[in-house]
Amino acid sequence: MSRFSDGLKHLGKEMAAFFTSPIVLKNLGLFLIAIVGILFLSSMLMKSCTRHGEALQVEDYSGMRLVDAMKKARSNNFRIAISDSLDRGNNPPNIVLTQDPAPFSKVKKNRTIYLTITKSQRDQVILPTIIGADEFEQYAKKLNRLGIKSEIKNRILNDRYASNTILKIYNAEEKEINLEDIKRGIKIDKGSTLYFDVTERSDSYTNIPEVKCERFDRADFLIRSYQLVVGTVHLDPTVVNRATAFVYKQVPEFSSTEKIRIGQQIDVYLTQNRPSDCPYEEDLTAPNE
Repeated sequence: MSRFSDGLKHLGKEMAAFFTSPIVLKNLGLFLIAIVGILFLSSMLMKSCTRHGEALQVEDYSGMRLVDAMKKARSNNFRIAISDSLDRGNNPPNIVLTQDPAPFSKVKKNRTIYLTITKSQRDQVILPTIIGADEFEQYAKKLNRLGIKSEIKNRILNDRYASNTILKIYNAEEKEINLEDIKRGIKIDKGSTLYFDVTERSDSYTNIPEVKCERFDRADFLIRSYQLVVGTVHLDPTVVNRATAFVYKQVPEFSSTEKIRIGQQIDVYLTQNRPSDCPYEEDLTAPNE
């Protein structure tokens, strides 16, 4: 038994001497370095082989021209497809409106980006006939249902026709649209704006009252009696009682010859004390003697 034990001790010493020898330690170190190197290279190779699955960020293409969006997409290894085109009024054609996937989302390389863009050509509508509908407000309602905007360009005094009777129509380039062409069925881009000359009767106008130097309560009464409206009331720092304050300025100013449309506003400027350029006259609110 002692002999066997001594043999084991001897074998242990031999093995310890072997594994601690400089040559074995050197070779073992080189072996470990080789193993680590192989594992590292294998990891890099695996990443390179699977790079096609890497997630990329999608840019925001909204507002871009289609041609620019396609260039951007190709540079990032994306494909572009048009999913829809919409008429967006006066917006230029082929402009990106929306996209799928959404901007800044993460997707795989070679993914297709679906875009909604503005139409390359505007939708057109046929102008409704103006016969029997030559009153501006009624015709404007018809146009609005077709997606056409209406604006009054000029009001022309004309006592022959009722107020707001359409006299002329202009397109966005201020070119007159012939009423005969409308009868034949003229087309116009949806979303456009038409401009109108309409009639205005002389009885739709009134004189401009003179309210300067009047107290505000009196000025308010005069303005309303002319079928006009009190507009902005400007108070200077002295005003403590608006009703008894004096008007020292009015806009538009009084004119004995000019007229303004019924319903127009007159702005007034107030100060508490009678202005120096206003001649003194007996207070209208004082009792008669």
